[in-house]
Parts: sequence; structure tokens; C-alpha cells
Amino acid sequence: MGARFYMPRGPFLGSVSLSQSPRYMPAPEEILGTPKAGTFYQVKSGDMLIRISAKAYGDSAKKAGLWVISDSTWNGTIRQTSKGYEVYKRKGLELSAKYSGPRTAYGSGKKFPVIWLPPASMGEPETVIGPPGPAPTPPGPTPGPTPGPTPGPTPGPTPPLPPAPGPVPLPPSPVPGPVPVPGGGRYMPAPEEVLGTPRAGAFYQVKKNDAPVRVTEAAYGAANRKAGLWLMSDSSWNGTIRQTSKGYEVYKRKGLEFSARYSGPRTAYGSGAKFPIVWLPPAGGGEPETVIGYKPTPIPVPVPPVPVPPVPVPVPPVPVPPVPEPVPVPPEPVPVPPEPEPDPPVPPPPPPPPPPGSPVTDYCPICGKGFTHPSGTLWTMPRHPPCPYPDKPGPTPPGPTPPGSKPLGGATAVIFTVLGLLSKAVEK
Repeated sequence: MGARFYMPRGPFLGSVSLSQSPRYMPAPEEILGTPKAGTFYQVKSGDMLIRISAKAYGDSAKKAGLWVISDSTWNGTIRQTSKGYEVYKRKGLELSAKYSGPRTAYGSGKKFPVIWLPPASMGEPETVIGPPGPAPTPPGPTPGPTPGPTPGPTPGPTPPLPPAPGPVPLPPSPVPGPVPVPGGGRYMPAPEEVLGTPRAGAFYQVKKNDAPVRVTEAAYGAANRKAGLWLMSDSSWNGTIRQTSKGYEVYKRKGLEFSARYSGPRTAYGSGAKFPIVWLPPAGGGEPETVIGYKPTPIPVPVPPVPVPPVPVPVPPVPVPPVPEPVPVPPEPVPVPPEPEPDPPVPPPPPPPPPPGSPVTDYCPICGKGFTHPSGTLWTMPRHPPCPYPDKPGPTPPGPTPPGSKPLGGATAVIFTVLGLLSKAVEK
């Protein structure tokens, strides 16, 4: 297969060249059917990039591998989308059947794409496998019969020349591991490489009040500022810089957001309070690794910690005071309600008065003699000698004997009679 040229995405104005150096094109036997770091993989129906990353780099590094695959410039012809990547708030590769082969344009066919899975130490195929190999030499022409005086047998067709040697066999894939940050294995500029004035093909330190369109105008000229705007926004080196639609409404797409939320080159949004460093590709496009040279971020070799056995620390026993026995508490007396006092006896009702005109008997309070007379009439007890009544009234005033009273007995009447006679004798 012949060499192909990478055409950067985005509209360009003027006579800006869009070509780039030829990229490594894998042979059919180099395209694997199982995801493996440091190799090419043929995407299948139902594949998801996060699952491909998990198989290639392991579950612990699948998220970092997601962006290593998406940011690879070899995969730059594969369309990026935000669908399915909402939780990450950035775009990733769209694995749809719209291609015709490795590194072909979106919509050129009905095949799933071939993707490059960088190794854990990062890198593009040109730096990991080798530079692109030459195209196969076409077979030579078949020579005619050899002239001579004696006709001889006509030689057969000359066999075609063997094809030129293909790419170097793939090295063994490194053990999957976490992707280092910052840089992610990309070209990291030295401080003297970061310029204070925008210039195409160089790094630029964004300053306060910088606008992306003004930066690209200074780098590419006023006629190409719009083309340079997308050239800068679509660079995978600038993939860690947050994109926004604010300020890009007229273009109906997103672009880089220049805010002081970074800690250095290619660091995550929100990691600090510095303005970002941007890569301004040359007019022909390209990433720092292909324009300046490949200079990956050195990856520190993890040193496993030496286990140190814990030293037992003697702990003095803590004296526990004796628990005092509970003091018996006598039960509280239950109040007994007093017995209710008995109701006082109700006296019997008085007998009804006798009807008027009926005979009633009154008794003399001195002698006890009884006198009968009709009730309900005015009646006075008559004199009845020898009883001194009523000249010497007795202990009770004259009047009718109350009902239920008893007349004076004989002894009592005799005593009152004697007392009456003695009182008359004394008066005389």
C-alpha cells in the first residue's frame, strides 16, 4: 500500500498547504483482532473505546488509555464525538463503520476503522515500530525471445521481483501500567522553547486577556486567522485544554478556552492557577513530535516499597477500677387510699300529722294526766286539782304533747304533786 498523507481537520483559508509527512501504514498481518498495547487493532461491531482500552492497558489504566488512544496523531483521521464521553467532558474517537481502510477519511467506506494503541511508554508507530517502509516494487517486464543464429527454446516469463522488505516486526508489548502525568508521553517543551509572542510551529504562553482568534491572527496572519483557529483547536497536543462554545457561537463549533486553571504544559483543567501553554502548528499542520522531533516525557520507573515489619509497641495495661455493688433501694411505699367514711344515718321521716278533727291526747307535764280533744282546734289544758298546773308550770310549757312522747309515770306525777303542795304551804 502506498504512502498516505494526513489532512488536518477543519476549514483552511488562502493557499495554506495541508499536507504532512507520510505516516506508517501497517501490513495486514500487523493488524490484530485483540486489543494489545503497542499494536494496531481492527475495530469490530459493538466495540467501545473504554473496553478496548481496558483490554489493552488494564482496568486501572483504562481511563488514561482512553485519552492516549484519542490523542494519538495516527488516529487523527478518525472522527471525534462527545456522545458517550459526557462524563469526561471532552471528546473521544467515534468507532463507526464509515471508513475504507487504515487512516482513511470518515465517510469513505463502510468498514470499521483501524486504530493505533500506543504502548504504555507512549509514542506513535513511526517511533515505536519504525519509519514508513517503501512501497512494493512492481514486477519487471517480460523479455522477448533471444535472437541468435540457432533458434532455441523461447525462455519463459521472468518471475516478478520480490517485494521490498516490509516493516520491522513488532516488539513485545510492554506491561500495561498507569499513564504518567503531566505530558502523557508527548513532547514537553523546555522553558526556552515557550515563546511570549505567537508564532506558527512553536509553543506559546497564553497571557491574561488573550483571545484565541487574536493569537492565531498574530501567528498566521489576518487572512488565515480562522484557519489557524481550528488548526490550533484540533491539535491533539492541545487536547488537555478545555474547549467551550462561548465566544465561538458564530462558527457553530467549540474552540479552546484560555482560562487560568492549569499548572503547566499539558496539565489537566483545574490543576492550578496558570494560563495554558498552546502548540501553534505550522501552516502545513503537524504535532510537535513530527515538526520538532520526538522527545517523550521521561517515565519514572516505579520502585516497589520495601515492606517494613511493624514493631510491636508494648501497651501498659490500663487499671480498671472495681465496679461498686449496687446499693439496694427499698421500694417506695404504695399509697393506700383511705377508706371512704360511711354516710351518716338518715333519720326516718316524721310521721304525718293527724288529719283535722281526729282525736288527739295531750298529757299534763306535771301529773301526766291525759286529755283528749279534737285535733286542729285551739285547746287549753283545764285545771285538774290536786295538780298545781297551770299555777306552777312544770319543766315544759303547756301545749300538745309531741307525737311519740310518753306521759309522765306515776312516781314522777307523785313527786311533782308533792312539790306543788310544799310550794303552796311555804307561800302561806
